[in-house]
Amino acid sequence: MKTDSLPLRARLLPPLVLAATAAFVFFFRLGERGFENKDTVWYVEIAWEMLRSGDWIVPRFNAVIFTEKPVLFIWLVAASAKLAGGITPFVSRSPSALAAFGCVFLTLALGKRMLGRRAALLAAFALSTNYAFAWEARTCMVDMVFTFFVTLTLYLLYRGFSDGGHRGQWFTPAYFAAGLAALTKGPLGVVFPALVSLVYLAWQRRLKFLREMRIPWGILIVAGIQAVWYAPYLVRIGPDGRRFFCEMYVYKENLLRFTSGFDKAEPFWFYVPAILSHFLPWSILLVLYPFIPRAAEDAGAPRDRAFPAAWFFGLFAFLTLSSGKHSRYALPLYPAAALLAGDAWDRLIASGRDRVSRAVSATVAALAAGGAVGIPVYAWFAAPGFFIPSLLLSALLVASATAVFCAHADEKASAAFVAVVVAFACFWAVFIASLPAREEQRAEHARLARQISPAVGTGRLATYGLFSRRLALGFFTGRTVNYIDREEQLSDYLRSGERVFCLMEAAEYAKLGEKLPPHAKAPGAYRYRKFDLVLIGNRR
Repeated sequence: MKTDSLPLRARLLPPLVLAATAAFVFFFRLGERGFENKDTVWYVEIAWEMLRSGDWIVPRFNAVIFTEKPVLFIWLVAASAKLAGGITPFVSRSPSALAAFGCVFLTLALGKRMLGRRAALLAAFALSTNYAFAWEARTCMVDMVFTFFVTLTLYLLYRGFSDGGHRGQWFTPAYFAAGLAALTKGPLGVVFPALVSLVYLAWQRRLKFLREMRIPWGILIVAGIQAVWYAPYLVRIGPDGRRFFCEMYVYKENLLRFTSGFDKAEPFWFYVPAILSHFLPWSILLVLYPFIPRAAEDAGAPRDRAFPAAWFFGLFAFLTLSSGKHSRYALPLYPAAALLAGDAWDRLIASGRDRVSRAVSATVAALAAGGAVGIPVYAWFAAPGFFIPSLLLSALLVASATAVFCAHADEKASAAFVAVVVAFACFWAVFIASLPAREEQRAEHARLARQISPAVGTGRLATYGLFSRRLALGFFTGRTVNYIDREEQLSDYLRSGERVFCLMEAAEYAKLGEKLPPHAKAPGAYRYRKFDLVLIGNRR
């Protein structure tokens, strides 16, 4: 049945339910967790220093030029904070949550064109209710915003590939979206869409179509968007800053991370268990996808499974070949995984009760049973404060497994899908509500800031040594904290006429203490992660 022939209520209700589900998963208690519960706190620190200094061109962390990522995500966090009147956990995470919401509806739009209305809705629900995507939507990290721009680029490119005589009008905005992706996380914003497009066109034996894509014009658009920020940035940071930029960003963050892993080297098979576990509960469908029978298709609207397959396997191959690996690096292939999962469940609905359908329900039941036992056991030994909520989660898992099994037994695959979505939403509510209880264990930056603030008073504060390269004290103490990395620089700092303090490793202090100008060591013991610290000042 065509969408236009459906009643208005039938056309509007499913997207509204989808929007409500995604909004709940991404925004429920979004600001309740502290900054340090699985967030990258340095984005908060950089945005805070940007607002404090008024310098929107050169981002800084602890007053040192930040070179590891482009600036767009930091701009979004800082702009959100400026509009809201300050940086809060909700404000800092809202760009990621909004980007995830946009990804869900881009997946819905893509799915309608490729796979049909029902499969598109199933795919959009699957994207909003898998563990990894739901979690990354609630963090102050660059990856979800990057995923949104990559998904937008691929949506526009696909429209250009499939729209016949109107192809040209889609490629120009696609190149703008790719430029924004590159300004969010670097060259991968262009590499990922280009790779997916090449794999798809090669799969379809349409490589000649590359001539119609106005690629030289696209290169100019992407380069122009980068120049808006890179040109003034590279001028402002000077020769030393440009050398540091080439070393850290060009070499280490891009070339070295791909070829040797830099600081995140993992084995080649890393992404197989990572995606299977993080895309739960829908990863079951990816494993069983080749065995699910294809339903009869409308000859006038054949399904295009090649594009999501090229998207998923193209990015999976690239990420596998890269030496540097992290589970959140795979986030841009999750919309493709959701499209394949939506297609798989749509085929289950169409095929009725068969061996594969029974295998799906049995696998879901087995996983739920394992989780129902394993979660409370883990909570009892590792997180006693989480034990009572874990019992509720176990009950939800058992109930969802029962609902899925019964629905499949009655040949109601649609009802089984609804049962999984509802169970995930309930599971997510209990899980998110339990997180603030763990916050104090992780709040190392804030705890250290509270400890040293009384001793520092109104004086200036700096840190010395590599331990503090990721230490976000400025935001938590409300003052600019300078980073010192050379002994002579530390000596000059301690000779200042102002009252100044420096936080450093106890082991470093034992080596340098006698060489430094006259100073005093503040009483008390300080610790950050595995480091024992001392606080010294220039006045006794």
